[in-house]
Amino acid sequence: AHRCQTKCSRNFYDDSVRIRDTKLLAAERGYGALMAAIRRPARVDGKKAAIIGGGPTGIAAAYFLGRAGIETTLFEREKSLGGVPRHVIPAFRIADETIEKDIALMERYGVEVRCGAPAPSVAQLKAQGVIRYYGGKVEFMHRGILDGVNMAMMVHTGGSGLSCNRGSNGCITKEAAFIGKGAHAGSAPHVGINALYAANLAMQAANALRETFREADTVRFHPIITNGGDAVNAIPDNVTVESYVRAASMEAMAKENEKINRAFVGAAAAMGCRIRLKDLHGYAPRVNDPGMKQVCREAAAMLVPEENLDFSERWGTGCSDMGDVNCVMPGIHPYAGGAEGAGHSSEYFIQDPYTACVVSAKLQVGTIALLLQDDAAKAKQILAEGRQDYPSIREYLDSIDQLSFEGDGVTYESDGTVTLKYKN
Repeated sequence: AHRCQTKCSRNFYDDSVRIRDTKLLAAERGYGALMAAIRRPARVDGKKAAIIGGGPTGIAAAYFLGRAGIETTLFEREKSLGGVPRHVIPAFRIADETIEKDIALMERYGVEVRCGAPAPSVAQLKAQGVIRYYGGKVEFMHRGILDGVNMAMMVHTGGSGLSCNRGSNGCITKEAAFIGKGAHAGSAPHVGINALYAANLAMQAANALRETFREADTVRFHPIITNGGDAVNAIPDNVTVESYVRAASMEAMAKENEKINRAFVGAAAAMGCRIRLKDLHGYAPRVNDPGMKQVCREAAAMLVPEENLDFSERWGTGCSDMGDVNCVMPGIHPYAGGAEGAGHSSEYFIQDPYTACVVSAKLQVGTIALLLQDDAAKAKQILAEGRQDYPSIREYLDSIDQLSFEGDGVTYESDGTVTLKYKN
């Protein structure tokens, strides 16, 4: 039963309203009339959305976007939509016909569905004009969704109790394509140019730079090879390396990324390879607003015992697009417990849903209430102190566009000279 039924006023003289049964009856008997009455809204110019995953959440998100007139494409790797309800839960609990009705309702608003296809990469979405930026909140800023917003708060599940640190690193996303020359690895390796060796040499050169990274900048560089060759008996002629370059400031991100680019193009030239670099702004370093952090701690103290609070000045080396928001407005990114296991691993799971969901929601509501009490006195004080790095979203977006770099890193001239390019 829905929890509101225990407090229903009808309990004093009858039974409570059976909310879920009422909703089910309305869905079953009113579906046809609803479908007949739907009129597709006019398209919103200049706005597109891509939803990855066609489970209940993806279908719901696509439905509301379509209803708002935003051109929306839903990508699902399986051959049909429905996620866990269709592919895991037995049909006697929820029939395929019921799932199909939800899908048809979503499609009525003009949502395009692509099943049996892997989700497009960020690069593909950018090429299609669906997105412009890597980070979701940066994209929100670009699209004007945060226009008129004065403050922001985001709660992430992690750790135990309620916590908030000073902030965390930002990052530049990096992709380097090493282009060599294929040849038979056994009979004619001398006529080939081994792109995999060039990539390995590049990563060794970048590793040799680690002692030049200042500890105060908390630089992190962790490359992986996402394409290392096609066949054992062929010299690899196309190898891709991807990584983030993380650091505690925008200046450090740009400085260390430039050094790594220089190492990469130098290694490619040493092996006679070509290389194509693609750097994109990922996230800005996140600096939690001290005033909002203090207010959030007051709210947290109302929810959990003091020993379960951890509001510190530690600096994190992960990244979040909340950092981009904090560049233009006061913001805070605390954590609520309820999860166990290493983050970003298969062992990570929600162990305490109440803390992860309900306590998290109470923390947000409590913080907002404290900010707005007494005619928003605390919120106005925080805004007046103005600790942001950029006066407007437009100026911020213009600045991060300068961090992007895409181009050929090595050019072999006809006179035998070699030209290296690793920055704008």
